[in-house]
Amino acid sequence: VEGEDSWSTGLEVQCCNGHAVLEQSTDRNWHHICRASATTVPSTAAPPVVTASNASALAPGPVATCTTEGGDPWSTGSEVQCCDSTQAKLEEFDAAWHYICRASASAAVTTAAPTVAIGTAAPVPAAATANSGGEGLVKMNILNWNVHWTNKDTQAMAGVIKESNPDIVGLCEFTASLDDMAAALSAATGRNFAVQPGRGSWQGYGTDILYDQGKWEGLEGGVQKVSCPGTAGGDRAANWAVLRDLAYGKLIITG
Repeated sequence: VEGEDSWSTGLEVQCCNGHAVLEQSTDRNWHHICRASATTVPSTAAPPVVTASNASALAPGPVATCTTEGGDPWSTGSEVQCCDSTQAKLEEFDAAWHYICRASASAAVTTAAPTVAIGTAAPVPAAATANSGGEGLVKMNILNWNVHWTNKDTQAMAGVIKESNPDIVGLCEFTASLDDMAAALSAATGRNFAVQPGRGSWQGYGTDILYDQGKWEGLEGGVQKVSCPGTAGGDRAANWAVLRDLAYGKLIITG
């Protein structure tokens, strides 16, 4: 039927009139949609039933091997390289980061028909190489340290922490100023550390979280007093934070 996907059942059902046209829908996926053809003669014949014996004959032609201008090369779950004359650029939309194929200023103009691919892996874009293990897997270095509640020397702590070069830091029993700790870490590592979102006032001995803003965006977080019967020395707390990797837009929850 006009406007419907001829492969919506998993097997192709031939269009009643016209022919199947490859189109990209609002979900950014590609589908074979039945469209009317000016040269098509209306037919009252019922669409053929696809069977095991004729499925190969009715299948569409070869699938192309690249992502077109404006498409997300990761929309299939695996990277499909951008077509010639385009390259993947990191863009933000719908409150998330995506790689979108955009025309390269130095690339030659082409009149070739747009094509789409399913499944050929391409090299990881250079912009993401430092932050990713490839195939969209995000690398991270996390340091967790019980600094003892009497330790308030933020500069000395930063000097120890920098040797591990962490992206995310968790400090147990931390009782000094978190702003001072973030500043000390930034100065010691040359990075830009920030305190977890939603930290607020001190709720008890928990694990305060600091993160490198050059790699992560802090979306939300908090701290809540928790009951730990039998413990001594004061209240206990649970800290948590939701961070988004700036290279691939992937989220982690840490606490």
